[in-house]
Amino acid sequence: MGSFVEDFLAYSGSNTVDSIGYHFYGNSDEFSWLLGEAKRLNSGRPVWVTEFNWSAAPDVDSQVDYMIQVVDQMENDPDVEAYAWFKERGAGTTYDLLNANAGELSWLGWIYVNMPVHDQDVWYRPNGRLQAERYVEKNGMSIATSGDIDGIAEMASNQSGSWLDYNIFVEEAGEYEVSLRLAGQAGMVRLRDGDGQELDGLYMYEGGWRTNTLTIDLETGYNTLRLALQNAGQLVNWIEFELISALIPGDLDGDGFVGLNDLDIVLNNWNTGTPSSDTTATPEPASLLVFTFVAVAGLAVRR
Repeated sequence: MGSFVEDFLAYSGSNTVDSIGYHFYGNSDEFSWLLGEAKRLNSGRPVWVTEFNWSAAPDVDSQVDYMIQVVDQMENDPDVEAYAWFKERGAGTTYDLLNANAGELSWLGWIYVNMPVHDQDVWYRPNGRLQAERYVEKNGMSIATSGDIDGIAEMASNQSGSWLDYNIFVEEAGEYEVSLRLAGQAGMVRLRDGDGQELDGLYMYEGGWRTNTLTIDLETGYNTLRLALQNAGQLVNWIEFELISALIPGDLDGDGFVGLNDLDIVLNNWNTGTPSSDTTATPEPASLLVFTFVAVAGLAVRR
């Protein structure tokens, strides 16, 4: 491959070539090596993988393992500009994306169109299940076909201090119960916010797949959550969010509605913050009027 591409660039003039496409048909280890060679030969040009599969895969399950690993690898590689699976339908091969019926995806095809893209501009709403492979950034983690009862893939920590980052867009602020589908080695599992502050954590014991829960507070808007794993060999299948207590603006005492107790908190905080030398200071009338209106109106609003 190398001598052909090098000769082609030499005779055609490297300034006239924008990109070079490649076909890969080996297993995942061979794919990784060939992709590295393609990047070297392209000398900074984007790589197009215009055909790829594991043509010698012994069965569909092995082809699925291959697809999950190499698609995830390419989605994380900024030098890969485009890729296309080969092929849509063969004669009952292990790499068909379509079944015999027109327009019907095979299991392999369904996985192909549902693999995540790890795009920094994609944000998920935390109102249900988020598959572990839908991270935006990772460190010390690898992907494999899910060994759990559901899901496409699982993420595994390869070293101490591994982590996965997720982009979520919160429509309703409040307290959320977060369920984690975990397996593997024992160790701490922590959720941190985008500033690195720990929100909550739990200790997972060694063993098979089980669901553990913790509780965190989320603010409205764009949030980045980091799932941090203490040890190598910890596995994650999915994360699930459930709002258990909505945050109500002005509900300072956490009783579920805005009332006079919240106004007392405001006044007490104001008094506490008043310099001791200023005994004549009074609350701003406009501020108290606004809060009193909110408090009284909130008496009839309970969540």
